[in-house]
Amino acid sequence: MGGTFDSLSRDARPPAADSTAQIPTPERVWAELVQLCAVGMGFDSQMSLPHRQFQEDLPAVFDLSQRHGVTGLAYEGCERMGYAKAMDPHLIRQSAISLLLTGARQKQHGLAIAESTDALESAGIRSVVLKGLATAHMCYSDPALRPSGDIDLLVDVDNKERAIAALLNIGYEVRADPVPTSHILAFYYAISLIRDGITIDLHWDLLNWGREIPESPTIEIAERMLNRRALRKLGEAEACVLTPGDALLSSCLHLFAHRGERRLLWLCDTAALARHLRPNQWSGIRGELARSGRMEVLGTAVRTTLAQACRDFGIPTGLKFCKGLPCSRALQDLFVWRPDLHPRHNFDR
Repeated sequence: MGGTFDSLSRDARPPAADSTAQIPTPERVWAELVQLCAVGMGFDSQMSLPHRQFQEDLPAVFDLSQRHGVTGLAYEGCERMGYAKAMDPHLIRQSAISLLLTGARQKQHGLAIAESTDALESAGIRSVVLKGLATAHMCYSDPALRPSGDIDLLVDVDNKERAIAALLNIGYEVRADPVPTSHILAFYYAISLIRDGITIDLHWDLLNWGREIPESPTIEIAERMLNRRALRKLGEAEACVLTPGDALLSSCLHLFAHRGERRLLWLCDTAALARHLRPNQWSGIRGELARSGRMEVLGTAVRTTLAQACRDFGIPTGLKFCKGLPCSRALQDLFVWRPDLHPRHNFDR
């Protein structure tokens, strides 16, 4: 979505900033965008920022929101604070169009999910929807606030080849990849298939261990997640999704595995899931990590990502849970924040 959000109406506009105002730092812009998303998700009712500073930083904040896939949330935050009506009408239209396009895309995804999961079930293969549309309906007041680029499905590792065949039978094709399919099936945790512009990432594991850990400790976790799956309405479609606790564990591991673009969107997902988790569900996550036999590795991955989300969005129960998890400093260093997008934090602070 183009444009910047730099126009407040004369009635709502705070006193004009002087020409000597400092250029906003990445750290400050990130903090403002996080607060705006928190308001958009209903975590906070208002922002604890000086109005003048917020007006000065607004263009940079919304530019960053586009890079992280949270423009809808940021605009929702502005609406809840009463800023939206005071913004440039052209930008309001662009935001509305963006939300409409997200909603239309989600309807396409819903139909594709229904067709693909039906094909898998007909072949005797159980599946569950990960992230994306499932998280949008589980955690967001308006699912259109949570865009998704593709569809993620999880199947049993023993059925991965049969699952690919089932999707090929309904017109999907394996997406071109320089890595041979045989290598992907042997050493990766997912494969991408595409049809009519819709991509399905078919997962059989939660993390890509490759050659380092041939016997993946997360495959058994994934199988138990499939055992606990539950049917849920996803817009006009219906499909199996993870339980809230399993969705949070999956979100943390996904965020750790993909330390790159759209990170704030995934932090928002993680925070939204953590906010409503019950005590027994926290215990369930700890139990899964303990049963994996790789508590230090997985505990560090969950602690690193969950603590970041809970600190940014102010979720004390999540931070308390993190203190009981192990911490490998070497593994923590794998979770590197790009300095142009986010300040580096020590999660023990």
